[in-house]
Amino acid sequence: MVAGCSVGSLVGAAYVNNCLPQMKKWVSAFRYWDVIRLTWVQHLCLLFRLLGSGGTDDPVNAL
Repeated sequence: MVAGCSVGSLVGAAYVNNCLPQMKKWVSAFRYWDVIRLTWVQHLCLLFRLLGSGGTDDPVNAL
């Protein structure tokens, strides 16, 4: 059994499927702005959640 959270789950899945060389090639091709594009949405959503809803855990349909 292989388990992980976030990126660890992707690496674990690549390991189990014997795809680590392909994953390494894909990740090695990333440029600075590629990584920023992958993460900016998560940070923006967190910011809106903290500022827009007062930091509460409102259901999505209530936002």
